[in-house]
Formats: sequence, structure tokens, C-alpha cells
Amino acid sequence: MSRELFNRFGESAYFIVGDGLSLPFNDRYFDLSISCGLIEHFKGFDQGKIVSEHCRVADNVLCQVPTSSVTYWLQRSGISIMNNGWPFGYEKPISSKKMKTLFREYGFKSELAGYHDLLSVISFFLLYLYDVKPLKRLH
Repeated sequence: MSRELFNRFGESAYFIVGDGLSLPFNDRYFDLSISCGLIEHFKGFDQGKIVSEHCRVADNVLCQVPTSSVTYWLQRSGISIMNNGWPFGYEKPISSKKMKTLFREYGFKSELAGYHDLLSVISFFLLYLYDVKPLKRLH
């Protein structure tokens, strides 16, 4: 699907298939590692392993996870109603404290934390209604 999207926009890329629990890169290979919407789909030890891999391969890490908040649950409830269920599999919000602890275990310090607010929930719903619904595979 990634290749198809890059081709659609006339872009090229080098694709590597890997496992977030064991990334196929040398230590400190990247300046920045980014994770958006991944860690909250894992439990226990695997969450720490994903964080450890990010910290191993990069000098800086940007990680986005949902936190348990009123806006998260409003968004999740709305999406679940529109889809007759939650379409994204297992997902459990992670507290800021837990994320900071996970990163601290691997020698990283949290510099910044941000959260969804009501405006971001409204924006997400508008995008979802007009651009993403229904969810389907691109061919």
C-alpha cells in the first residue's frame, strides 16, 4: 500500500520490511525515529521492547500515543458508533507517566508531551467523515 501511495504522488522511496520489536538497523543509525499509533496496540513487555528499539536506533525519538482522556473517549465512542465497533483492533491508551518511565528506562528524557483537545477531536471527525470513511484498502 505504501508503494502505491508513493507512486500515486509521483514519489519514490526505499522500503524496508521490519518488525518493531526487532528493527533491522544498526545502533544509532538515525537522527530521529518516529512512532505514531503503534505502542498502544501492544501489551506489557512488548511496549517496552518497541520503545527500546526506537531508543537503540536513533538519537531522538518522537512518539505519539493516545492517553486516557475525555477527548480520547469521545473520539473513540464516535468512531465506534459510526463503524458499529472499534475498527482498529486492540488499543489501550497509555498514561504520560508510563511513557516517561518506559523512555527513562532506556536513557531518554521526555522533553515535551501534548494531548488531544476538543478541537483536535472535531478536526479528526471531520477528516474521518470526508476523507477516510469508509475504511478500505487502496488498490
